[in-house]
Amino acid sequence: MKSCASASVCLAYATRRRQDCHNFIKIMKKIYSLLLLTGLILLGAQTVKADKTVYFVNANNWSSVYCHYWQDGVGGGTTWPGLTMTNTGLTKGDKAIYSITFADVIDRCIFHNNEGTQTGDLTVSAGDNGKMRLSKDADAWVDLDFNPYVVVGNSAELFGATWAGTKEENKMTYDPSDGLLKISYSNVLLSFLPEYKFVYNGTSWIPDGANIQLSGYAGRGTYNVSFTLNPLNNEYTGAATLLLAVSSDYTRALINNTVLLTATSHFSDGEISYEFYYSKDEAAYESCGPATTTNTYSFTPTEGGNYTFKVVATGSTKSVEAIFEEIQVADAWTIAGDSVLTGYKWDVTATANNMSMTADDGILTLVQNKRFITAGTHKYKVFENYVDNAAQYPASGDNNYKFNDAGYYNLVYTFDWKNWSLELEATFVAPKVELGGEFNGWHAQEMTTTNGENYTLTLPALTAGEYMFRVRRNEATSWNGTEGDGRMLRTNCKNWELPATGNGDFYNCGLIADLDGEYVFNYVFSTNRLTITYPMTFSRTVANTNYGTLCLPCDASLTGATAYTINELHIGSGYVTLTEVGTSLEAGHAYIIKPEAAGTITAELEGDTVAAPIVDNYICGVWGAKQQLSADGTTFVLYDNKLCKLEGEGKADVTSTKAYLQIPVGGQGAPAVLRIVEGENNATAMENLDAAENTTKFIRNGVLYIIRNGVTYDAMGKQVK
Repeated sequence: MKSCASASVCLAYATRRRQDCHNFIKIMKKIYSLLLLTGLILLGAQTVKADKTVYFVNANNWSSVYCHYWQDGVGGGTTWPGLTMTNTGLTKGDKAIYSITFADVIDRCIFHNNEGTQTGDLTVSAGDNGKMRLSKDADAWVDLDFNPYVVVGNSAELFGATWAGTKEENKMTYDPSDGLLKISYSNVLLSFLPEYKFVYNGTSWIPDGANIQLSGYAGRGTYNVSFTLNPLNNEYTGAATLLLAVSSDYTRALINNTVLLTATSHFSDGEISYEFYYSKDEAAYESCGPATTTNTYSFTPTEGGNYTFKVVATGSTKSVEAIFEEIQVADAWTIAGDSVLTGYKWDVTATANNMSMTADDGILTLVQNKRFITAGTHKYKVFENYVDNAAQYPASGDNNYKFNDAGYYNLVYTFDWKNWSLELEATFVAPKVELGGEFNGWHAQEMTTTNGENYTLTLPALTAGEYMFRVRRNEATSWNGTEGDGRMLRTNCKNWELPATGNGDFYNCGLIADLDGEYVFNYVFSTNRLTITYPMTFSRTVANTNYGTLCLPCDASLTGATAYTINELHIGSGYVTLTEVGTSLEAGHAYIIKPEAAGTITAELEGDTVAAPIVDNYICGVWGAKQQLSADGTTFVLYDNKLCKLEGEGKADVTSTKAYLQIPVGGQGAPAVLRIVEGENNATAMENLDAAENTTKFIRNGVLYIIRNGVTYDAMGKQVK
C-alpha cells in the first residue's frame, strides 16, 4: 500500500540508501494504522473523530465476537483478527447484541468468531451509525432493536398501571449518542410519591432490592418526568419537574361545606392567569368562571357525587393544565352501632346520628350529650350516604369502646377521613336515678340532677293516700318487684336511708301522703338518702297598703308585698329608717312589709322551721297561738312555735289574727303616734305625728311603748299596766 505521505518522505531523504527509505516507509505505515485505530489522523489539517458505533447480533452464539475494520483504499484500522466487540447486555430475542465504536472514516468491517466463521466485507456508511446486523448472513443494516427495557412502578397515574412489566407505552428507547435507555412523560398528575424499578425482558428487575423513590416530587401536582438507564452497568436516574400544583386540605367533603382549591404554578412565563373547571360523576368539564389572576377557588357542593377539578394556568407563551384528583362529596356520614350506644340498633339511616363538619379541616364530629350507657363494651362504626356495605369505616369489623361504669355520658365521635381514623371520647356526667311507684303506674320517671349527687323529682298534684314506690339507679333491675321492708316514709321526713338491695336499686318503700298537693322527692346518691317534702303557702288579706309586720318560722318567698328591716332607730326624733330587702324572708326574722295593693299577700314556705322568733334590728315577731296558714286549701296553724296541721273539724275556731306587731297609719282617734311615710331619695322613714304634749316613746325588749300624760300604751293603743 502506498500513500502521498510516504512518497514525500522518500523524496526528502533521497540521498539516503534505498534500504533505509524502505524501512522508514514500513514504520510510517504502522503509525498511520495506529492513528486510524485511535481515531485521529491529519488529513488536510482536519481532526477525524471516533464517533461511529455499529452493532452485531450474535445469532449463531459465537463464543467470541470480533470486528476487523479499515478504510477502503487507504487501509489503516485494525490488523487481523481485529478487536473483541463489547457485549451491550441487550438482546434481540434471546441473542446477545455486541457493539464497537471506531473513527468516522472507517467504511469497511468484518464480523467473525476468529475460528473461521465470518461475514463478508461489509460497507459501513455514515447513515449506518447506530444500526446493527442481525447475523453473519444478513445483507443490510437495520435500526437498532432489542428486547424491551420497561419502567414500572406503583403509580397508575404515571405508568398507566401498577407494576405492569409488559406495557408497551413504558418501553424505553435507546439513545446511541450516549448509550442510555430513556423514556419521558409530560404533564402527568402525581398525587403521591411514586416508586419505580426497571424490568428487562419481562423477567429481570433492576435493581434487585428495594424500590426507588422518584426524586423531585414535591406534593400533588402536574409534572414532567424522565428516566434513564445505562444497560451496561445498570446505573439509572428518575426525576420529576413540577409544573403546576392544585391543592386542597382534603379529598372528601360533605354537601353544603366549602372546599378551597389553590393552584400554584412553578414555571416562569410572565403574569399567570388561572381558570378552574369541574366535572361531576365523569360528566364533561364545566367552567367555574372566567380566568383571573386569582389562584384560589371556593367550591361549595349542593349535591353528593364524585367531583374532579381542572385548572389551566396560562402565561405569555404557554399553558399548563393540572387535574386535581377526585373529591368525593357525601350526602351524609352516619354513626351506627348497638342500640345502647347510638339509640338505634345498627340503623345507618338514623339522621339523628349524622356527623357534621364545623371547620375546614376535614374532621367530622357527632356530639351527643347526656346519653345513658350501661357498663360493658359497645360497638360502632361510620357509614356513608345511609347505605350499609358501601363506604364505611372501619371497612371490616367494628370499633369497640368499653364503659367501666353505667351512667350518663357526653359522647364525642370524630372521623378523620384524611387519615381514616374514627375515635370516640366518652366523658362521665352522672349516674342515672329513676323513681316510680303506685302513684304513677310504676312508670320510671327520671330524677334530675346538676351535679351527679343530688337528684330531684316533683309530683305536681298527688292525692293524699298511701303509696308503694321504688328508687332505681342506672337501670339495675325491673320495677314490678313486690319485696319490701315495711317501712313507710312520711312527708317532711329528713335524711331517710333507703333500703338497698345491693344491686344498684332499692326495695319497694312506702309513702304516707297526708295531703293533696305537690310533693318533691330529693335523693342523695352517695348516701342513698331520700327526703320527701311539699311546699306550704302563708296568706294574709290586707284592706289597704298600710305598713305592717310579718315573721314566719321558715324561709319564705314573698308575693304581693315588699319587706324591710329597721336600719336605724331615732327615739328622740320619733322615727326609724328602713332598708329594703325585697321579697326573700329568713326564718324567724321579723320584717316590716308594705303591700302593693289591697288583697292577699302570700309567702311560699320552704326549708326547716326555727324554734323561736329571732330578735333582730329593733323588731321582734310574736307568734300567736293561732295563725292561719294555707297549703293547697288545707289549714295549718303555728302552735308552740311549730307548724302544725289542724286536726278534726275545728276550723271555725281558727281565725286570721294579727300575729305580729303592726304599725298602722295614724288617724282620727287612733292611739298610735308613729306612721311610715316615703321620704326623699326613696328612703323610708317613720315620723312622729303626735302633737300632744308630754308624750314620749321607748323600746323595751324590741317592743315599742308610748307614754302619754303618764299612761303607758303599746303600739296597738292598749293600755299597759
